[in-house]
Amino acid sequence: QYVYPNPAGEYINLKLSDESAKTVEILSSTGQIVFSSKQIRGNETIYIGNLPSGIYYLKIKHKETVNVIRIVKL
Repeated sequence: QYVYPNPAGEYINLKLSDESAKTVEILSSTGQIVFSSKQIRGNETIYIGNLPSGIYYLKIKHKETVNVIRIVKL
């Protein structure tokens, strides 16, 4: 899976490999959840234009694993 573009402006695109995610969350640098979605499959576009510029963490939860990707919002 990967996220692009990074750094991002208004949107980020999430491309999952061949599995779906149970939940996807975006957390601020202080740990606050600023976005949450359930049952993501394949490709997803997430609007982040309402977030202030800064560093965020995209947490992707699968059945048995959790991946965290650092993203930069311009």
